[in-house]
Amino acid sequence: MMDKEALLEMSQAVNLEYEPGISQEISDFFTEYHSVTGFTSTFENSTFYVSVNVKQLDVPKVRDLFFSFLHFTSYDSSFFVCERTEKTVTYTLLSKISGLNKGFLCELYFY
Repeated sequence: MMDKEALLEMSQAVNLEYEPGISQEISDFFTEYHSVTGFTSTFENSTFYVSVNVKQLDVPKVRDLFFSFLHFTSYDSSFFVCERTEKTVTYTLLSKISGLNKGFLCELYFY
């Protein structure tokens, strides 16, 4: 089973340049969901950081929202790790185009 440390180590071999299209897809995706009351997105240190405020932190609903996000934004190879606390659910996602070794790293914090 993969943990966050192994995922981050794997990401070091991927070209994680800023991709404006991913930033726009993040915005488009979270703007459309009624269960999302607000979100912020930044890009720092080759990583997109997205904080998502949901109406109710229901783990199965957050999981479904994440998988919809994954389907909407991901490239052909994707890996992710989920971490939970009582007040947050965090997904770390690495997605890349296999033949080009280009991709993005995204940390999504749902609260």
